[in-house]
Amino acid sequence: MKKALLIISVLFLLFCCLVTLCIAGFYWGMSVTPVTVDKDDNDVSPTEIIEDPVITSYPQNSGELSIYNENLTFKKGEQVYVSEMYLLEEIVDIISAKNWTYQEDGKFPISSSDLSKITFNDFEADEQDRTNNLTIPNDKEDMYLSDQAVNEIEGLILTARAEYIEFLKSKGVAQKYIDEINNNAFPASKSRFTYHPVNDPDAPPSATEALIGADGRKDDYSKLQMDIYPVDIYNNSGIFEESGILGSESQSESRQLQLRDMGLRYLIYHEMGHVLQKAFDTVNTEDENKTTKSSWIYAERSLHTITDKYAVNWSDLTSTNDINNRVINNESQADGVAFQAMVNNYNMSEIQSRLAWEHLYGRLETARDQWDIAMQYFQNKQPNMDIDNVSSTIFDSLEQYYAPGTEEIIMLLKLTRRLDNLPAYGGYFHPMLPQDSQEFWDYLEY
Repeated sequence: MKKALLIISVLFLLFCCLVTLCIAGFYWGMSVTPVTVDKDDNDVSPTEIIEDPVITSYPQNSGELSIYNENLTFKKGEQVYVSEMYLLEEIVDIISAKNWTYQEDGKFPISSSDLSKITFNDFEADEQDRTNNLTIPNDKEDMYLSDQAVNEIEGLILTARAEYIEFLKSKGVAQKYIDEINNNAFPASKSRFTYHPVNDPDAPPSATEALIGADGRKDDYSKLQMDIYPVDIYNNSGIFEESGILGSESQSESRQLQLRDMGLRYLIYHEMGHVLQKAFDTVNTEDENKTTKSSWIYAERSLHTITDKYAVNWSDLTSTNDINNRVINNESQADGVAFQAMVNNYNMSEIQSRLAWEHLYGRLETARDQWDIAMQYFQNKQPNMDIDNVSSTIFDSLEQYYAPGTEEIIMLLKLTRRLDNLPAYGGYFHPMLPQDSQEFWDYLEY
């Protein structure tokens, strides 16, 4: 048994694309554009669980963060155009129309005549829109990049951390997990996070990873650190502004600061979800394995095992399935709990909660369906293929048609690299529903 676990652990180390605990915010920056998805007879039907969140009213409180307002009108969020999901959809449409079965190390049967179905012009336009949308405008830079803003944001990171822990306590989370967070996983110290005040739409995604020690190494994976980037805060603030949960639109500085702080809180609440997951694994792992990179393998209990609702059969290797489905659950839980913490701490009414859910996640329904359809296709129609290899196979199958260094090949490389994160997308597109969360909270009580 121990030998088997060791083998799984080694395999885990090979999955370098999944090293980070979170790639929070990378999908927020996609263009918010009304889209129409045209279907034809060759398309695969989705089999995903289509289920609306059950949003209920929360007790009113008079806390300083309260934004309680019942007098709002629900509005749908505009669907997000996620270029890499459209590329994936187009590839699936092309190959599903052909009588073809994947063979080991084979390429997809994409001919030169199929290239007209791959919309590189749209992708390039979307990437430009993405850059524009993720660049903080000049009149708002001071709120994110000035010395005063840095001090405010660094202080609020610690405040949001404390708020999240208080929320966990209110949900009945066992004290041993709170203690692990406070004493080891992520103490309330500025030494455990870095805010990077750069106005860069291509900045790395905000993330929570193992602490880098004084020697430059990650020696103890039970200790975590965060890297936070303005682009993710700014993006989140725009989502909350667009949702209308604060009522009539206002461009006042106080309103924009409130939106900034909401965007930051949501980001930190999400990241704290990963801190909670790591703390849970550490507490439930024997001493000799607590600090290892893959301690979750040795944990007697782990949060990612609670549900297989969104699980995918990625491969015929159990280890691959466990790793990727863990990533799905980790991101799904982190989003679902972050949403509940926002609703609770901002004392949102039912209509505000519905608006927040719609604009955080409902706007991703098109991308979610594209992800689900692709997963169904590769599981059911191409069982010989490891889904982990889809992104590289797309690149290998298309690169022959484009000269090195051309815009098309650069775009293809960019999109297929993003598709390396398919498990994380699965979690982002399927946030833990409020009605599914009770089992999660019950699991944390002991």
